[in-house]
Amino acid sequence: MISYCKKEDLEECVSLHVNTLREGLFYELGENILKKAYYTAITDPDSFLIANKEHGRINGIALGTKNIDQFIEKVRSKCFFDILKGVIKLVIKKPISIITVIDSVFYTGKYKAELLFLFVQEKEGRRGIGTRLIERTNEIFKKWKVKSYRVVFLDSNEKAKGFYHKKGFVLSNKHAFLNIRKLVYVKTLT
Repeated sequence: MISYCKKEDLEECVSLHVNTLREGLFYELGENILKKAYYTAITDPDSFLIANKEHGRINGIALGTKNIDQFIEKVRSKCFFDILKGVIKLVIKKPISIITVIDSVFYTGKYKAELLFLFVQEKEGRRGIGTRLIERTNEIFKKWKVKSYRVVFLDSNEKAKGFYHKKGFVLSNKHAFLNIRKLVYVKTLT
């Protein structure tokens, strides 16, 4: 069953994220910042965090926002020094990660509404959970009168390419920064 996440769901959401979606700056910066991003999504009226729950546990998540720039700014304002400390540690530990940091900080696009995360626990795949999360995401964005929204993911993610294509998303842009290639898919809502 798809429902909005509450504060008491945050730990489970973060744990699922860390164990399922092992990419992106929020993942790289660690659980504390990820938790603050999720908390921002549940407290921000222009963002949402929804989950599929079965048998009392979460096995799929979608996080979206009407305005990605404002969402990121809200997360930054809640934990600026934690993010800075995390970025410094990350770059010292894995210098190549500076590419991800720069790309994430400076990438913008013409679409403000964005689906930041959608993932399903690996062992639960191919059961329609992702489809239900996308359908609910579309409903939320339509209710907010959003005409289109984007999702950005690594070019190497073949599962995501197939999934979003089947759901009516169209490749809008290819974005590359040094050795990281990302795809921007857009869903137009009618």
